[in-house]
Amino acid sequence: MSREAGYRADQGKGFTLVEVLVAMTVLAVGLLAISGMVPTAYTNISMSGVDTRGIGFAQERLDQLRLEPWTSTALTAGSHTDTAPASGYTRSYLVEDNAPMSGVKRLTVTVTGYRGRQVILQTLITN
Repeated sequence: MSREAGYRADQGKGFTLVEVLVAMTVLAVGLLAISGMVPTAYTNISMSGVDTRGIGFAQERLDQLRLEPWTSTALTAGSHTDTAPASGYTRSYLVEDNAPMSGVKRLTVTVTGYRGRQVILQTLITN
């Protein structure tokens, strides 16, 4: 009789084959969902890097323009095209006289990077 009692006590230990298969299915579905997000995350990280470099290039140009004398040809009203700050990027800027009021120039720098992503920074300078 003691053999039967010991045998019945062992039946409750471990997992059944059905439980293992259900656990593996749930794990597989979870891993597939996560693996589907990896390409999207990589693309977002890459585009963030492009945007960050673009902001740096735009800020650099704004700083250079702020150092120019008020009568400099770089600050004449109109659109200006810059040399490319790096491979794959273009940079241009717009100078508007008397905007938003007399004696003020509005500077708008636009940097275009990979896949046409644009960064636009604006500032105002006075005489």
